Amino acid sequence: MNDQELEQYIRKEYETNKKSFAVIAKELDTYQNWVLRKAKRFNIPIRDKSAAQSLALESGRQAHPTKGMVRDEATKNKIGKSVSENWECLNDTEREHRSQIGKDSWDKKSEFEKKKLLKQAGEAIRKTSKVGSKLEQYLARGLTKAGYVVELHKMRVVANEKIHFDLFFPQNNIVCEINGIGHTKAVWGEEKLLQTKISDSKKVGLVLGRGLVMIVINQTKYISKTYMQSVFDKLLPIVEDVVKQFPPPEERYIVIEV
Repeated sequence: MNDQELEQYIRKEYETNKKSFAVIAKELDTYQNWVLRKAKRFNIPIRDKSAAQSLALESGRQAHPTKGMVRDEATKNKIGKSVSENWECLNDTEREHRSQIGKDSWDKKSEFEKKKLLKQAGEAIRKTSKVGSKLEQYLARGLTKAGYVVELHKMRVVANEKIHFDLFFPQNNIVCEINGIGHTKAVWGEEKLLQTKISDSKKVGLVLGRGLVMIVINQTKYISKTYMQSVFDKLLPIVEDVVKQFPPPEERYIVIEV
């Protein structure tokens, strides 16, 4: 095999058939570094480690290091806590850098990929409106275990208003709303933020007007199990205090920043 034939072979197997240099070397009955040197000589673009590993996983040449692994709750919580602490330790410059990586990744996607992801996001939002978000479900489970009766996305709590509330405590006259980041920041634009704030104010007025306690949780971080537990740890003692001694009207609006 002359150099021209060798270049064509390596280029076809490496670029088109996505084979590794190790596989190509085995087919040529030689060693990996020899093929690598030839590829560099032929100016064939070399994949980085990340791309090479992804192809190895996709082709089945390499097993995923964590796929199928079952971790206990203690290990999951430890991992989640570590990730959360690492993020908290990042300075503003590094956080912005990592956020920019995500934005760049989005910009590189095709229109088809973007439409597919947006469609999936829309379906997830519609599902959440019916069954509750992960955080709402997590809090409801925890509060139920603590002995409270909690209803998710309860409607007609106030008069005949067709407004749902995230968590409702029918036996304790408590309403709890979990406000995502879109309730405090212009994630979807200034006009949408204004509409959201008007809707939130209306909810608060209706709840307090009926003599109920309104607990608002303002979400400040992205959802993780560690974060959900920290929200629950702040919410539970507040609920316990309200049940123990129902507050006067001026103290029935409670805001939690987590």
